[in-house]
Amino acid sequence: MAKKIKMTIELKQEPIFDNYIITNFDLNHKEEMAFSMLDAYKDTVDYEGEDINDTKNEIENVLNNGYGKFMIEASFMIKKNNDVASAIMISLYENIPTIIYVFTMKKYAKKGMASYLIKKSMQALYNRGYEKLQLFVTKDNNEAIRIYQKLGFIES
Repeated sequence: MAKKIKMTIELKQEPIFDNYIITNFDLNHKEEMAFSMLDAYKDTVDYEGEDINDTKNEIENVLNNGYGKFMIEASFMIKKNNDVASAIMISLYENIPTIIYVFTMKKYAKKGMASYLIKKSMQALYNRGYEKLQLFVTKDNNEAIRIYQKLGFIES
């Protein structure tokens, strides 16, 4: 398994401009979400040979509190053309909101969707009284680390 680094950000009130129409996390779209998630991770440093069934099982694991209590109130998705174009899944891991997964399908990549979803989750968490957000990222995932740093996350 690849080495992970922990990154955190202190939450604060910040204006956010609605660039995309988001929906609350919809449990009825697990199938589409699994397809999108597998598409996003395949052929990346985080891909470990999973197939669609493995991906469905992993989503079920998150939803069933496998990484701490799933926080549906801070988890969102962007739908485009009947796809789950991008999604973020937040859980309360060791009493700290944690990004478990954030992903964007390859055909929608590099449009700022993941960054936007992270900002929306940060806002939702701040509005509920949380003080920080954390994540664990593969050490060699330079693109993700760059995005997180640009958003204000620091290695902790």
